[in-house]
Amino acid sequence: MKAENIPADWLNPTPGEAGQKLPKDVIRDMGRRLAARLGVQGLAAAAIGADSDSVTFLLLAAGSAEPDVLTLSLADAASQGRVVDRLSATASQLVRQSLDTTFIDVDGTPGAVVVRTNAGSGLAPGDVVTSAAGKPIASVADLRTALASQSPSATTLALDAKSAAGAVKKASSPVTTVVDTLSVRDPLVLPNRALLDLQAAMASAPGGVQKAAVAINLAVVQLRLGNWDDALATLKDVQATDGAGVSAGTIAYLNGLAFEGLGRAAEAQAAFTKAAASPTARLWFEGPLVAPLAVAKLQNRR
Repeated sequence: MKAENIPADWLNPTPGEAGQKLPKDVIRDMGRRLAARLGVQGLAAAAIGADSDSVTFLLLAAGSAEPDVLTLSLADAASQGRVVDRLSATASQLVRQSLDTTFIDVDGTPGAVVVRTNAGSGLAPGDVVTSAAGKPIASVADLRTALASQSPSATTLALDAKSAAGAVKKASSPVTTVVDTLSVRDPLVLPNRALLDLQAAMASAPGGVQKAAVAINLAVVQLRLGNWDDALATLKDVQATDGAGVSAGTIAYLNGLAFEGLGRAAEAQAAFTKAAASPTARLWFEGPLVAPLAVAKLQNRR
């Protein structure tokens, strides 16, 4: 983040009554205008604590109203290391390879057990995958590793499996590229840093799944920062089909959160209703199902 040093208390000045803080939209507008005037991407502030060993850093991307706050102790190398790790962390991969099949580990059963699949996979529920691309598979983690090691251009993955009845079978399972939203759960990623990284990535994304992945993750970060209008604008043109994983149901749920944040109750209700009707959509690739989350939102609105 290209930044300018700004006094730490500028983010929450107290005009008028003591303790009164500026509304988020005012902070967002002030930050955006100040960054534009300085010709920078964001603003940085540092403040020394009462004990003189404590330092607090605030990072605010242009257009954000919620700064990233990092505190370190000058007397504690471990705390300094944690801050450096967070400052240098970048968003994880936004797309991944998928077999569009759900696997689980079962105690006492070496391999990856199939619980959900698609018609073209060559597998069936109850099958146990024992080999992928010629490498033995003892767990779901092994299968994920084998899949991740394939070339990005690979369209199939050779699998060996055993049926529930013990019959040996071979399958050539189609590999697809799908969207992930790792920024939702990555504790190292700083939202303001991610906002700038993803905005830059949007400008150069080639299109298709890659651009959709950047847009969805950008909207997720905007939601984390309370930038409801920006999230809606980012999601407006994202094309996604219904289905498992990060899909149309996920986008509907994210839209619902943005409408809810803006107090647009009817639109939030419609978006959550759509998400509740997407039984296999997830918040991220292998994250929680969106439908129960949407149902809970609908129940809370009654």
